[in-house]
Amino acid sequence: MWRFLPIHSACARQPPPNLISALLNAYPEGARSVDDQGMHALHYATGNQATREVIRLLLMTYPDAAKMKDPRGMLPIHYIACWGPSSISVVDMILVANRYVGESKDEDGNTPLDLA
Repeated sequence: MWRFLPIHSACARQPPPNLISALLNAYPEGARSVDDQGMHALHYATGNQATREVIRLLLMTYPDAAKMKDPRGMLPIHYIACWGPSSISVVDMILVANRYVGESKDEDGNTPLDLA
């Protein structure tokens, strides 16, 4: 079943914070919803270098998203390690949300540091 919410689509396209704020106000559950690829909005946001403010809004709405794995076992911090953060403060926010994410391994046994 196809499932790609507006929040997923927006986060895949470097959205302005006011758009994410509006989407979260309209449907806060979107931050914790998984799409048909097994990904949360935070996976898309971190994989597409969303701004610090966008990441903050997503984490405020659903802090546990920082420790949610995609089907390949990748956390949002793995996406940051692969494609780079929009700013170093994004890494700090993810680590504050869950300080153990830096040690987590994906299905290939890679930690975020291995992918950086």
